[in-house]
Amino acid sequence: MPSSWKSEPEEITFLVGERHQYRDSDVMARLLTLEKGAVTVVARAVRRSRRRFPAGLEPYAVYSGTIVRGRGGWELSEALLIREFFSISGKLDLVSTAACGVWVTSVLLQDEEPEPRLVKLLEGYLDFCSRGHLLPAAYFYAAMKVAGFPPALRSCMECGASPPVPGWFYSPRYGGVRCPSHSRGEGVMLTEEDLRWFASSKEEEPRREILMAMLETVEHLVHRKAPCSGLL
Repeated sequence: MPSSWKSEPEEITFLVGERHQYRDSDVMARLLTLEKGAVTVVARAVRRSRRRFPAGLEPYAVYSGTIVRGRGGWELSEALLIREFFSISGKLDLVSTAACGVWVTSVLLQDEEPEPRLVKLLEGYLDFCSRGHLLPAAYFYAAMKVAGFPPALRSCMECGASPPVPGWFYSPRYGGVRCPSHSRGEGVMLTEEDLRWFASSKEEEPRREILMAMLETVEHLVHRKAPCSGLL
């Protein structure tokens, strides 16, 4: 196979997950696409080419683009801005909340395995953030559910006892509630307020301990520490 071989171009719709500067004006990025799941690409001359990347390649925006696969992997040849969530940038609380949502989606979305519901969920979440609504715990819960890892909140994940009552624990490590007989005191002790949130439509945020426990569950699922945890 010649070193210049490239696949046929593929059209994608995506948000930017993680991105890193690569050489002078190139960018290496993890794209969260509707069509192919997560795709790691190199985008060459992002800062120099206003024709191929007129809006750059920034977070908190939806793009359409074209990717091709070469011998070295995927390359993003162009990207056009579809929608940008302007009001997120410049506001620390919105940026930190949005960044955590992007990170959670980036690590839950599988490489080259489409899960468009998760990408659309992130787009909706960023829209929510841009309008000043901060519901990260609800998003973490919804993202885990769409990705196939719903936290077990209705019965003890060890013995099946239900329903949970105050004094039970939520275990970030195992992603669910456990009765006192099986929790061994590990996790966050649940209150009436927590149980109401578990049973609710998640339109309000829980107390901070539950928020951080939800994020920690994602960390355990992917065996990675969330870089945004200190900002929440």
